[in-house]
Amino acid sequence: MAATKIEASNIAAGAVPSTGFTSVQVFTAVSTWTKPTDITKVIVEVQAAGGGSGAEAANNAGGSGGGGAYALKVLDVTNVATCTVTVGAAAAAATYSGTQAGGTGGTSSFAYTSGTASFTTVSAIGGNGGGYNNYIGGGVTAAPTTGDINMAGQAAQTVKDAGNSKWGFGGRQMNEGADAGRTGAGYGSGANGAYATNTDGNVAQPGIVIVWEYK
Repeated sequence: MAATKIEASNIAAGAVPSTGFTSVQVFTAVSTWTKPTDITKVIVEVQAAGGGSGAEAANNAGGSGGGGAYALKVLDVTNVATCTVTVGAAAAAATYSGTQAGGTGGTSSFAYTSGTASFTTVSAIGGNGGGYNNYIGGGVTAAPTTGDINMAGQAAQTVKDAGNSKWGFGGRQMNEGADAGRTGAGYGSGANGAYATNTDGNVAQPGIVIVWEYK
């Protein structure tokens, strides 16, 4: 499902308040946010996808992927009608029969589409992929510049530990020298590198966009 909406009345007993928090929408795929009636402000959380991990082909473990970046922004949407929500896709894994590294995680964003007022797109880039057959983990993902809070994605610790994100935990090595690697948990985390000969890497966790809605 691309979007899940939770009303304040379903979170706690009592009527939806006349002002303040009203509802939250959670996006896990590309979609359109349409402003609900009477909403004037939103808090947007944008989490990019994590980096994929590298493969091992000749006793040189694949590097783990880095975590995706994160941004949080408070927006006045009084005169905004719709926005485009982009959710970063999970990064691809390297294959032991190829020569490529793990893929870079997809970018997540929240962008103005229609209305009589606009705002700067809130965006965060995905985690870096792990190296192919060389133990090199994905480096630090650059921090966004479009949020009120901006966080870089965590770098991977070579083959052993993939990078964390605001909304996820990177994959961890289980069996040194004989491990196919592990994908991460949550959203935006990196995948752990392969540590067994002729073993593919792993895909990372996708991003997520969360929109908290206020009257």
